[in-house]
Amino acid sequence: MDYRILGPLAVYDEERRAVQLGGRQQRLVFAALLLHRNEVVSVDRLIDVVWGERAPTSAVKNVQVHVSRLRKALEFGGSEPQKEIVRTRANGYVLEVAPGERGRGPTGTRRRRSRAGRRASAGGACALARAATSRLRL
Repeated sequence: MDYRILGPLAVYDEERRAVQLGGRQQRLVFAALLLHRNEVVSVDRLIDVVWGERAPTSAVKNVQVHVSRLRKALEFGGSEPQKEIVRTRANGYVLEVAPGERGRGPTGTRRRRSRAGRRASAGGACALARAATSRLRL
């Protein structure tokens, strides 16, 4: 899987086909899980991300539905079913991203930023590049 969070939120399967992530709320749940990949994100945090202070009484159930739909999209989005990518943990969920999978997020772009910084080092541009890329870290 190829996860992209800088620019439009997107996921591509092994055959470079876009995985349909669903509507706005479901995409917010996915974005929160991707930003904290391989870490437990609590249901309360997901509710806060999606609804803030105006969470409906059905918010917990709605998060469960969004996660279920994300699982189906991510696990069956490619030509072959994937392992369980979104796992349930105590009080939350984990998006499991293997080290070999490509992520275009805050940590997935460090190598590209580093190479760009080295190329821009002439004439003091390196300091400018460092300042610009530090603003990209979430």
